Amino acid sequence: MNNILCTVSMLLGLFGQISAQIDTNVPIPTPAQPEWQNAELAALICWDLHVFDGEFYMQKEARITPVEDYNIFNPQKYDMDQWIKALKDGGFKNAILL
Repeated sequence: MNNILCTVSMLLGLFGQISAQIDTNVPIPTPAQPEWQNAELAALICWDLHVFDGEFYMQKEARITPVEDYNIFNPQKYDMDQWIKALKDGGFKNAILL
């Protein structure tokens, strides 16, 4: 009985040492990564040609229904300053325009 108890105790001690080893190969973030993480709120603006044709498309249909006339992309009333103001008023710190 003592032999079994001693063997179990030694095995538990051995496994405890193995699991307690510290992994020194931890990835270190680049300076830009924490900056991006701390940026808080970011807007992702997807602006494609289906915006201009006045039609409503489900996502799966938009991928297979091509735009008939690519010349409809003529954003004469496009006001980026208005967009930036609206985003800032909403608390956004970054925006990505696609």
